[in-house]
Amino acid sequence: MNRVLLILILVVLIVAGALALFLVFQPFGERLPESSGPFAPGELLISEVKYSVDGSGPKFVELQVVDSSGLDLGGWYLTTLDGDKIELPSVIGLRDFVYVALVFGPGEDDLDASDGSVTIYVEGEEVLDENGDEVALYDPNNNLRDYMRYEGGNGDPVLGGWSEDDPGPVAEPGKSVQLLGDDLNSSSNWISSQPSRGLPSVMEFTIDGEISIVIHNGRHDVTRVEKLRGLSLEFTPKPGINLNETQREKLRKIFENAWNFLKKEGFNPPQTAADGKIHVTIGRAPSTQRARGGTYANGTIELDLSGDEVIDQQIITHEFMHLVQARRERDGRGEYMRWHPNGYGMFFDEGYAEYFGYKKLAEEKKLGWQNVLDKFEREGLGGLGAFQTDINVFTGWPERGWGRYTSAFLFIKMIADNFGQRVLVGMYQGIRNYGNWSSKDAQDSIGIERMNRFLEYEMTLFKDGIPYTSFTQLYYKWIQENYLDKEFGGDKMYKGIEFQARAYEVTYRGGRLVVDRDLPSQELNGTTLPPASPPGSPTDRADLSEWGVDYLRIKVETDKCFKITFDGDDRGRFFVKAIQIMEKGGRRFYEEEVMALNQDRQQGVIVKQDPK
Repeated sequence: MNRVLLILILVVLIVAGALALFLVFQPFGERLPESSGPFAPGELLISEVKYSVDGSGPKFVELQVVDSSGLDLGGWYLTTLDGDKIELPSVIGLRDFVYVALVFGPGEDDLDASDGSVTIYVEGEEVLDENGDEVALYDPNNNLRDYMRYEGGNGDPVLGGWSEDDPGPVAEPGKSVQLLGDDLNSSSNWISSQPSRGLPSVMEFTIDGEISIVIHNGRHDVTRVEKLRGLSLEFTPKPGINLNETQREKLRKIFENAWNFLKKEGFNPPQTAADGKIHVTIGRAPSTQRARGGTYANGTIELDLSGDEVIDQQIITHEFMHLVQARRERDGRGEYMRWHPNGYGMFFDEGYAEYFGYKKLAEEKKLGWQNVLDKFEREGLGGLGAFQTDINVFTGWPERGWGRYTSAFLFIKMIADNFGQRVLVGMYQGIRNYGNWSSKDAQDSIGIERMNRFLEYEMTLFKDGIPYTSFTQLYYKWIQENYLDKEFGGDKMYKGIEFQARAYEVTYRGGRLVVDRDLPSQELNGTTLPPASPPGSPTDRADLSEWGVDYLRIKVETDKCFKITFDGDDRGRFFVKAIQIMEKGGRRFYEEEVMALNQDRQQGVIVKQDPK
């Protein structure tokens, strides 16, 4: 009896031991899922896992739609390789960069992806092991499409190209693990961060020991940054950029250096959001030509970055400057905003941002002004060439292109190079917006009236003994010197760049030349000039918008009496000056003559008795 009992006990123990061993290595009973057909259309990634229940919410697994072409979520499933299988339902409105959250707990499903997010509630809170687990995603044909593990897993097979030596990310208390960028089949792009269920992954860092910046890596819906007069920049859904540990620190340093640079220049801290932080959404630009940024006055920034370090640094510094300009502060008069395009005009607002964005690279990074501007021109992002084809700088923001930004930048650089850096900061600090705009101020979309008041009453500028007491005076001088500097042996107006604006040229050998005629609803571009030789019929020129500039170089090849006739739109108010460049004794000089215009008809004549 005892012998038989002993045998039975041994048999039971051996079988039980074998069964336990079998279950550890084959959680699906006999084998892992085997492919039953081709890969299903579309692409999904595991983008976030919260595997503990705490004050920040329930457990969940988030998926990101990378490619929605032909994708139907019905039949796809998640498993932790422990005998569980969570099938996904079909949803409507699926598109690229939608986030699908599978939440462990009770709730009402949201299966409409049109807003960029889907939420599916499932049973089985215990599915995600809080001490470590694997998460695998399969398509309807049992093809493994993505895999990750956290805290070393719980002993299931390592799949999807992950290394056995890579234990995966670890979530700090109250946080989740999130993918920042592409799935590299490793933990390099994963980070522990505050949960962002159904939204792009986030990371947070501090710059200068006091300013917190939250990066929202990727964009799941269309966002618009509203600009002056109803214009807006549209930022479309895009993937986030790749951010491993080294790249995360590099991004932090770019923001920190941008702020430290502006602080050193004498500017105030930036505006923050309601939570006291700066929120930055970053999308991956498909090329350097598509890199750009936009800033809200509420402490948030939209960026599309290309990965080109020089381009990205300029864009980040540019947009950070806008946050500085949007700073709300208070003095004895009340609350004010430092600068805002509705009050001071995009010409100055963008001019400052462009100038300091370029200056950081040219001087602090020691790349040189010319090298930086040449690079931006090669990449199709402005540069000096943009000015040469677009000199009407106060209208058409931003749809007229980079010419507006380049012109605004050059005007601000002219002030810095000729009157000193302190003048730029002084103008910035001396002009404030208290929100009590008069009707005149509300129409001052380019900031001219405010600049006039500042120059007249607070900071008169001097150059070569000449006082500049109005924007108009300063602007005329700037426009003129853009074309004349190199006529007299080199750059006098700008430091560190070689630049001369392009003029439209005709040759005069006699006859009649009309410089401007009424052509409404056109912007000056010079394309209607006749051939240089012969002179041809009277020259038709487009009307100028407010503060626009037309420049015509007339090459005189006659010593006879030379008459210039100007005929402007009767509704406008024009300023016409003839600058005659002469050379005597090997030295060039010029004489100026302002045309007297009939104020009712905007017509005038200048006669040169001895043009040569």
